[in-house]
Amino acid sequence: MRNNLSFIALSLAAVTLSAAANADVEIYGKGFVTLENYDNGSETITETNSNASRIGFKGSEDLGNGLKAVFKIEREVDLTGESSELKARNTYVGLKGSFGQAIIGIHDSPTKDLSKKLDLFNDMTGDYKNVIEGETRAKNVLRYTSPKFSNTVVDVMFIGDETTDNSGITDSMSLSASWKGDNVVLGISQDVNVKSGSFEKDYLNLTRVMAYYTNKTLTVGGFIQQASEGDSYVGEYDRDSYHVSAAYKLDGGYTLKAQYSAGSDNLVDQDTSMLSLGVDYKLSKSTKVLAMFTDFEKNLDGVVSKEFRSLGVGIEHKF
Repeated sequence: MRNNLSFIALSLAAVTLSAAANADVEIYGKGFVTLENYDNGSETITETNSNASRIGFKGSEDLGNGLKAVFKIEREVDLTGESSELKARNTYVGLKGSFGQAIIGIHDSPTKDLSKKLDLFNDMTGDYKNVIEGETRAKNVLRYTSPKFSNTVVDVMFIGDETTDNSGITDSMSLSASWKGDNVVLGISQDVNVKSGSFEKDYLNLTRVMAYYTNKTLTVGGFIQQASEGDSYVGEYDRDSYHVSAAYKLDGGYTLKAQYSAGSDNLVDQDTSMLSLGVDYKLSKSTKVLAMFTDFEKNLDGVVSKEFRSLGVGIEHKF
């Protein structure tokens, strides 16, 4: 596996990086800090959170004949000073053309990307990754994104384990297909033996079916998901989840947001749910302030085993 993936990576890198000196490079990022009051029933804490603040570099080089070399380097930055680590986010090098796009590096899975617009509290306390599996960013990936045909895009991502001598390029896969109409988006995704980046952080198989409606003022939608144990999972796993969300833009720069996520284990009596409410106010095209509330609860055998409530305010600036 390592040799196969390394050969492909070297082939792409040789073409891409040879033109790097002449590539168009964009510097981008965002600072996103919140001040939150966190209450878990036994203690109350007021804390600042950096919410995946980041800086990145991306660009492309025109290679002629409709072919481009593309790259992206993105790192998470902790603006609160709690950590000095520059955590890797989506980082890759690849080629783009009429055939679509092929990249190698670190990237979110097609399952995660499929329903990203429905996570209205992404990277915050109310992120649905606290309740639902499958929000995965994987390393050692080869990802292909097709061009749009009949309003449909297909994504396939192979994930290299690279921990055993007999691992193969198809040991872990994530794939999705999405269709976009005038105001409606429909999609379905499948993870096969993928180590989930959220909730149950282990090798799972899952299927996610998603739909949402959007116009200039309203976005509403949701998805359902079924997860089971993958080949590398020890034991049995069987869990059903769902998520719904809605955002409504008001005059004057305000946006009201609400989402609810829930999951039930079919092997034991365990249920998890989370409700998040919020309001954003745009100060400019790049800057907004916000307020949010999150209520999380996990029940085991009918008894609350974990709970918390979070109330906070924040500011986000993109550049």
